[in-house]
Amino acid sequence: DLATQKIIFDIMLRNNRTVKVADWVICNSANDLEPAPFTSTPEIIPIRPLLASSRWIRKHSRILRWLLGTSADPSIACFLSNCGWGSTLEGLSNGVPCLSWPYSGDQFINESYICDVWNMGLKFERNESGIIRQGEIKDKVEQVLGDDKFESMAPQLKEMPMRSMTEGGDSHKNFNNFIKWTKA
Repeated sequence: DLATQKIIFDIMLRNNRTVKVADWVICNSANDLEPAPFTSTPEIIPIRPLLASSRWIRKHSRILRWLLGTSADPSIACFLSNCGWGSTLEGLSNGVPCLSWPYSGDQFINESYICDVWNMGLKFERNESGIIRQGEIKDKVEQVLGDDKFESMAPQLKEMPMRSMTEGGDSHKNFNNFIKWTKA
């Protein structure tokens, strides 16, 4: 609605003013994930996908590993996501295909990455009233679970965000430069 649009617009204006005076603008992403935005806005520095580290996960129970889909037996075959950036990165980093159900803001852009750029998920089609029907959900779940392309893409998808975090990767270098700057 109009009131919500005004609130979001005001927040964006305030953020844009704040960014102009910041020494660093870092974000939870990687050049490999979304090269176009980082090419067009070089002042925004991707420092990597900040994900739950495997060291942290190892400290916790098998149940937590099961819930996160990180145990040898992967129990999560598909991720129904609102396409928030954090959940998008988690799904991508675990090689889990997504069924996207965005609600607002950047979630629609993230849905485009998930479904159109990375081809790691499917969009729901809404009916003429804007409703996603039960049959549509059932059909898309069957599609994503029955299509071998999603299973074959998993290793590639898992590698994409991790590549920039390894020593010598873009995010690794950016993060180390940021740490050096904070110590200086």
